[in-house]
Amino acid sequence: MSATELLPIHLQMAVPLRIAELEANGGPTKEDFCRVREYAADFGSRGDAILFHVKGETAEMVNRLVDSIAVMAFVPGGISVFGLEFVGQVNNN
Repeated sequence: MSATELLPIHLQMAVPLRIAELEANGGPTKEDFCRVREYAADFGSRGDAILFHVKGETAEMVNRLVDSIAVMAFVPGGISVFGLEFVGQVNNN
């Protein structure tokens, strides 16, 4: 299997777990949104490590992708990426 086939499978498993963590903490904070916004430059310069193994970078970049998608799942309407949809729920009790 190629990385492009494995990535959506990984995201299907990892993103919901990260969303659940964020939900358990009341949803993402302003700091969470700031953190994932800062990943944008890394995705632009080192994003190829997500699809092509780069020793010492691939795991970090995939983890940042999972974190970013999970945080963005809380924007109204959620997020669609790689043919997958993720929506986070904030419990306001």
